[in-house]
Amino acid sequence: MSSTKLTLTIKDPSIIEAAKVYAKEHGRSLSSMVENYLASFTTDKKEEEYEISPVIKSITGLGKVPADWDSKKALMEALEEKYL
Repeated sequence: MSSTKLTLTIKDPSIIEAAKVYAKEHGRSLSSMVENYLASFTTDKKEEEYEISPVIKSITGLGKVPADWDSKKALMEALEEKYL
């Protein structure tokens, strides 16, 4: 795969410096970070294609919610109990 050069204009130079530091701390190039960022919202990945971490897989299904559960009502009740 060939590379294509891209010129970006960033108004705040401190953003560039902070991004360079972050990239170095994480062993990445700034170019790869920008490429991955752009790819994150331009690719057509379906939900099934995303990798689910083992921790999330291990807790999936632990809680059961009744079919008629009203999340807004539950939130209001919790807030009333906390603040009233």
